[in-house]
Amino acid sequence: QDITYLKELDEIKSDFVATVSHDLRSPLSIIEGYIDLLKKVGPLNAQQSQFVGRIKVATANMTQLITDLLDLGKIEAGLEMEMTPCDLEYIIDLVITGLQGWAERKGIELRVELPENIPTVQGNSTRLCQAVTNLVDNALKYTPSRETVTIRLVVENGSVTVCVKDTGIGIGPDDLPHIFDKFYRVEREETRDIAGTGLGLAIAKSVVEMHHGRIWAESEPGAGSTFSFTLPVLEGS
Repeated sequence: QDITYLKELDEIKSDFVATVSHDLRSPLSIIEGYIDLLKKVGPLNAQQSQFVGRIKVATANMTQLITDLLDLGKIEAGLEMEMTPCDLEYIIDLVITGLQGWAERKGIELRVELPENIPTVQGNSTRLCQAVTNLVDNALKYTPSRETVTIRLVVENGSVTVCVKDTGIGIGPDDLPHIFDKFYRVEREETRDIAGTGLGLAIAKSVVEMHHGRIWAESEPGAGSTFSFTLPVLEGS
């Protein structure tokens, strides 16, 4: 079966999403600017402050959605994906540094378990950092206070496996097969107030696949989740 037409449609769709996402940045920046200026015009009453706060949150969510859409488009198109030898320990350290403050505010312990000798992988360090960040960020979102999120590296059979394990609310069997789909969100009572674009895990999946790796999730409701991906070890490392 000739799939040329389907590929062309997919390219048109990707170009459209990228163009629209890019063009939305300017008006959103203007809205954000005027939100900040409102406080300088004069004091706001309690209700006005509440409304301004809601607008600011909605604008921030839209900005994050646009950023995620643009990132996903670049990754799927193979743009900005220069491959060099990467140090996974350094990448994980960057992720921990970036998310430690949020974890502490939520009262969640971030643990790291690394083997003594970690081989190098061939990849794009920026995108790999993004993938790990998205997995840890996702774990922190769905893990309650006084629980734990663990990042573990396992080296075996010529590959490195990165595991992000949480002790959170878990994922049901009906949701698990779709968890890496674009815009997919688990609809449960305890997740309704959790912010997100539904693209973080899709981006992680695209990054891993662009590195010739594999990503998967294991979970049960109430028993936490483990998100893992494997990357081939750089030959000779």
